Amino acid sequence: KNTSIMPRPVRGHIPLYVGGFGDKGLDRAVKYGDGYFGNIELCGAYQQKLTAAGKDAAKARMLVLNIFLVVAEDPDKATAEIAPYLHHVNNVYGVWLNEDQYGQGTLQVNAVPQSMSLEDFKKAGLLQIKTPDEAIAYFKDIQAQAPVEHFMLMVPPGLPLKKFAPYAELFAKKVMPAFAK
Repeated sequence: KNTSIMPRPVRGHIPLYVGGFGDKGLDRAVKYGDGYFGNIELCGAYQQKLTAAGKDAAKARMLVLNIFLVVAEDPDKATAEIAPYLHHVNNVYGVWLNEDQYGQGTLQVNAVPQSMSLEDFKKAGLLQIKTPDEAIAYFKDIQAQAPVEHFMLMVPPGLPLKKFAPYAELFAKKVMPAFAK
């Protein structure tokens, strides 16, 4: 209340996506947000909560992320370069999400990050290095599960941007065109 943004947004309104990885987060997204920002596994629960709140779930706006996904032509090379950085993210998020009891209660998720060695992280299946064709199939599967309108990748903390840039460029050149309207 009583706040403003200058200059005014060109489109008039900046949508507020509220993130959450548990019941309370989804409740906040329904109550305060224009959309949900989180994991694909929870999009169905978000839509159910919209319906329960008397809102039209068919108009749900969703932005999902997969912080462990990278698109590469050479998955083995990308794993060697990126795994140490995402391993750190996994271990830190594992502590935080377990403190928040992520994936417990009424919301069930496929996997909760746990602290582990780098070798165990590589074997756990959390790190997803996909070729462009595999990434396109992955995103089409996401769209079949929920009306996701945005997807977010993450530059691994500590990885120099110039080392991540080729992966982002590959994503932009070979994956994004498959979803152009």
